[in-house]
Amino acid sequence: MISFDQILETKIGTGLYQGRTLFIIGLVEFCDGVEYTFMSILIAILQSEWNLNNAQVATLGSSFIFGVVLGNLLCAFLADRIGRKITFSIFTGLSSFLVFYTSFSNSYGEMIILRICFGLVFGTTCPLGYIFISEVTEAKYRGRFAFGLSLLYIFGKIYLVFLCFFFLDSYTSGNWRGLIRFNVIPITSAFILSLFFVKETIRYHLNKEEYQKAFEEIENNIKENGRENVQFLDEDVWHQLLYFIEKRFIGMGSKINPGTERATTACIWSSIK
Repeated sequence: MISFDQILETKIGTGLYQGRTLFIIGLVEFCDGVEYTFMSILIAILQSEWNLNNAQVATLGSSFIFGVVLGNLLCAFLADRIGRKITFSIFTGLSSFLVFYTSFSNSYGEMIILRICFGLVFGTTCPLGYIFISEVTEAKYRGRFAFGLSLLYIFGKIYLVFLCFFFLDSYTSGNWRGLIRFNVIPITSAFILSLFFVKETIRYHLNKEEYQKAFEEIENNIKENGRENVQFLDEDVWHQLLYFIEKRFIGMGSKINPGTERATTACIWSSIK
């Protein structure tokens, strides 16, 4: 019996596919670091510029945390329901829109809504990046990639501090609208790249019993990683993986549909020929 983790390590390996995916995810983590730090700076500026009292300042900060909690709950639901890629692209695009729209905000109530939405996006994209890591990388490299994402998040904070020297006069005044508009560039780039270069994970297809798509993606990943000499779709490996999946579903109280098994088998062997 063979599991997908074993196929990932011995057949797919680590290469262009993982590097490209994690580069885009890392860019979003970088932007998350920028936005999280910008929030604290923005509160100090708005308190001075809009003459906010302490209660309003506290509400402005708490609204973001409330959004993060909602985002965490939403991430767990959407990532399993509609897929990791679609969820990632939707919320990355929403983040790009919110960053740009915030630069035109002129009212306290509007800013509260935007802070909640920002928290919602942050609470979704942040854990989603680590979900991608756990599903597309080999077990022996997952810790390193997770550390890399955390490092990019910190670099995002440092990057914002560097930009503050050019856009802000002090901690409580300056061109904060120009600062946030400048940050539209990296998050929009990540959104566009996610549409074309981020693929749905193979584990998601297997969990949804989309075996045809899963095996097609495995073949594509092997080629992308330059491992054409690796023969994956041989009869022995195929039956071992199918047996592993069936055992797992039996343990969950269900079984692979025979029609699905036959259709998947036909697709796989036709691709070999």
